[in-house]
Amino acid sequence: MASAWQTIQQVRKIVADAAWSTSPSDKVIGDSAYVTAGIEEDYALPGRIPFALLNLGDCTTDDDDPDLLAQDIILILVTGVEGHDLGEH
Repeated sequence: MASAWQTIQQVRKIVADAAWSTSPSDKVIGDSAYVTAGIEEDYALPGRIPFALLNLGDCTTDDDDPDLLAQDIILILVTGVEGHDLGEH
């Protein structure tokens, strides 16, 4: 059985490997997908946009089968639009 750490690493790989539909060789996030322990106010964010931050959220037992766990995974996707302060165009 995979641990939460192994699972989030696989999710990071899926996010990193996602490509644009119009240009399959160009990755949307690529090497800018990071697994984090959490985000503090003074956290040094990566300089390249877009980037993705993944974090483990709450973990609960399954109501029907207490031997199973449900692990939340938090994905924060940061994007921008050049020339606009709010990222809108």
